[in-house]
Amino acid sequence: MQKRASRRLSRGIINRTFTSAQEVTDLIEQQGADPDVEPLLRKGTGRCGYPLLSYSIDNASGYTMPSIWMADDETCPVALPLWSSLQLESDIITALIDGGADINAPEGYMQDKRRPLRVAIAAGNEAAVDLLLERGEEIGEEIDGAMVLMLPVMVTEHAFVRPSRDYEQKLLAIYERLRIFANETDDDGRNVLHHAGYRGVVAYGADVRGEDFDQHTPLAAAASHISPCVAESLCRRLSAADINRSRRHLPPPFQSAASWLPDPATPPTRIAEWQKRTTMVLLRAGADITCLPTATEEDRRQRNLVLAEYTTVLNELPNATMSAINGALAPQRDHCFSPAIAWKIGAFLHEPSAAPAAIDQYLIGDTQLRRRVKAAVGHFVKSAATQTSSNREVVGGTRYEQQGDKRVKVTVPPLQCFAIRAAGSEGQVVGLREVVHKARLDEVAKYQLTGVQKGFNEHLGDQDCQFDWQQLGYIDKDGVFQLLLTEPEEDDGDASEGGGDDGADERDGDDGDGEGEDDGGAMDGDDL
Repeated sequence: MQKRASRRLSRGIINRTFTSAQEVTDLIEQQGADPDVEPLLRKGTGRCGYPLLSYSIDNASGYTMPSIWMADDETCPVALPLWSSLQLESDIITALIDGGADINAPEGYMQDKRRPLRVAIAAGNEAAVDLLLERGEEIGEEIDGAMVLMLPVMVTEHAFVRPSRDYEQKLLAIYERLRIFANETDDDGRNVLHHAGYRGVVAYGADVRGEDFDQHTPLAAAASHISPCVAESLCRRLSAADINRSRRHLPPPFQSAASWLPDPATPPTRIAEWQKRTTMVLLRAGADITCLPTATEEDRRQRNLVLAEYTTVLNELPNATMSAINGALAPQRDHCFSPAIAWKIGAFLHEPSAAPAAIDQYLIGDTQLRRRVKAAVGHFVKSAATQTSSNREVVGGTRYEQQGDKRVKVTVPPLQCFAIRAAGSEGQVVGLREVVHKARLDEVAKYQLTGVQKGFNEHLGDQDCQFDWQQLGYIDKDGVFQLLLTEPEEDDGDASEGGGDDGADERDGDDGDGEGEDDGGAMDGDDL
């Protein structure tokens, strides 16, 4: 009789056929139904049954996000019917708890994902979360918070599932409420960020440097389980030493990520793209390429794959740099509706901190490359905003000049605000594109890279970028050479010091058909 009653209780909850909580109470109290039974949804499912308390929780995402799964490996989500009202759902949950259902069940295999609180969170069901917490307090049952802040699974075997904005807001509200559980650990000593490497989430307040019992860190988990978004979020919170640290018998996270890189001959897949993105994130964060072993042929093959990805990072740097500059100068450009004077007034509107901050978004780690590029970009933005007479002087292009009785079209490079101090180079000036390429060339030399594209003045090769970094600087307003610091310069905010020489009309051409800008007056990768 008890077994039959438990089966009726299970079917009534899974199929949502109960119309009142009293039916649940009667089956438990009068017929001995087990409120902690864990029915499987079909034969052959494996060991992954859920307790009835979990089955009783409605999915509030419209099933854009699963909360119940058919199989052990989370590849077959299940959409259960919904209760006829929120009140009935609340009454059923209450009846199960009053009948003895364990709020923290189940124990054992894949317990974390099957617990009622985890199911309620995945379902975006705020009312169920609140009810479970309240009833736990009332009956003196402490909620097991281990892994409750893990992000619900968003990937099936075949496709990504995009949750609704409403669901995301519900999830964030729940996480804010449960942030006290951020550093709870599982039986292996892992906190939510270790599991974020498997799921792709950074939760509130978790220890980004925490180690499990095997000394794995969250970054190591993200790297070995191919989670580029998690890896990037963690790298923004970690030092270079944390990123490159190896522990006991474990390799650095970067080595784990590199071991997953696909062979170029392999057909492109979503997983292969994740593998490449994870490695590129770590490279942008300053992962140490020299930590990679080279003892075997396979080691050397993997290292060459990493070098190819680093080449891609360097080739994308000019566009990231131009985007940073355009963002910093955009306010000044937006207000330049008339020549010369408007540009000078607009100098007060530029955002000097925006460009270095944008570089930080691309080059995540505190590396020599990032410091050099940030210093160069910071000086360029300040010079462009305060030491020029027009945007065209910043971006270069073509203009007409009077030569005798003829007007001749000439090409003008972008602003050249850097100077080289070296024997035989008196008076040599270069622009930002030469400086950034020099920073890239140093990386090329360090790792013997091939394939880094210059992108400008190709006919000169690298001849126009041959100088030592210690020789690079600029001429200040007093005509004195100053070395370019590898940290952002102090900005005195005095836009009135510059403004360029008079004669802007001669520089720009009075016919207005100079080239080099796009419609918004911005620079692009070719300008760099």
